Amino acid sequence: MSALRGISFGGTVCGWLMCMAMPLTADLRETPVADRLSRAAEALTNFVRSATGTPRELLAAARCIAVVPHGTEASGFISCRASQTAPWSSPGAIRVEGGILWHVPGMEPDLILLAMSSEGAASLSSGQVLLGGLVETYPGPVHPDQNPRAMVGTPAILTYKDSSGKVEGILLGGATVAEDLRANADLYGRALGNSAILRPSAAPKPSDSASRAVERFRAALPGNTK
Repeated sequence: MSALRGISFGGTVCGWLMCMAMPLTADLRETPVADRLSRAAEALTNFVRSATGTPRELLAAARCIAVVPHGTEASGFISCRASQTAPWSSPGAIRVEGGILWHVPGMEPDLILLAMSSEGAASLSSGQVLLGGLVETYPGPVHPDQNPRAMVGTPAILTYKDSSGKVEGILLGGATVAEDLRANADLYGRALGNSAILRPSAAPKPSDSASRAVERFRAALPGNTK
């Protein structure tokens, strides 16, 4: 698997791709959490529609899906399930900090992260995990010759970008995925950790202002018909 050409870490401009350090202290209160969740649902819908062949195969096998829509200050949401045929959980809020923010002028990408095993799901749904540290991360395969089936059941996290319907694997090593307790409090009325939200049996009741956005996100998950 190969990373994108021209990337260098440390927040520099490199090749045709601009690499910028992600902000660590952005004030996310400027965008309501329910609105961000609706944008994540739209990004997920677009990815499910755009992911064909190998990405679709891996999406169907994923144990967790995290979505970070462009333009949301590296804020996104995650849902997990106990098996490939089990129902998806309610969404938990996440932040992606450090590492690199990929930005192609005129084609801002949505980021999609897939956990392919229960071990990977536990890592991605924990309070904080460093991608490329104790948890391996790889650009999501897009071609059958990349042996995508070998990734199913491994603890690795696969990462994709979706730019206007063009799905590509990207490298997110060095980024930290952390739960966002403040956003979860806005969604569910109390500062729940993601470990308490992402169990399908938990199904915490969303606040009145966020209930429609929660249902919209759950309906966008692959295999859901609600």
